[in-house]
Amino acid sequence: MNIDDAILLLQKHNNYLADEPDNFIGNLRPYSGIRKAYFSEIVKAIYFAAPLLNQPHVDRDTIHLIWDMTRGARLLTQPPHEPHFHGRHFISAEDKQTLDRWIYMLEELTLDLLRGLEPWEPIGWQIPWEMTQYDSIVDPAWLTEPLMKSLESFLDNQADGVLLDDDQIMLCNALGMIGADAASAISLLQQVAEASRYEPARTAAQNAIATINRSAAERSE
Repeated sequence: MNIDDAILLLQKHNNYLADEPDNFIGNLRPYSGIRKAYFSEIVKAIYFAAPLLNQPHVDRDTIHLIWDMTRGARLLTQPPHEPHFHGRHFISAEDKQTLDRWIYMLEELTLDLLRGLEPWEPIGWQIPWEMTQYDSIVDPAWLTEPLMKSLESFLDNQADGVLLDDDQIMLCNALGMIGADAASAISLLQQVAEASRYEPARTAAQNAIATINRSAAERSE
């Protein structure tokens, strides 16, 4: 994905494209459900649009796209249900809780980029939790590179005496969930399995390696 593709995805999911009515915002009124695939595409789009967000001079239109989307999602799902505004169907309490978590994460990713962080940094901090706790990321192969960079960073911090144990575990688990597409992470996971000072992190790395290898074997059958 390039920057142009990322902007097009953000426009689509903000209901800006007349020929793409099935999208993140478009499905909120009238309500027809939230889609993990759409949330995943928006996360991916923000990651690949990062050069427009994390430099000293940022792109106003891109920031507006993201903030208009999150603001619109809140507005269209704000209770109480008003049929003349929301339509016949309204978001359930369970879906609302999920949507609010997604909105928060999209805004946090964007704010971290506006702070000037590298694109992989907010991805590595936030997405492993979403993957491992909620399984909300669809087609996660593209996450292999940013998650590897995050795990490398944690190993470097450990060498400096900083321990971020739970983050290591979640990163290892997330890479394992990617499966065969995370094969390039095996050597790094082996480093964690051998060098981490935290036994649960070593175990998580070993389990991730086994899961990736098993997924690769199943794919080759």
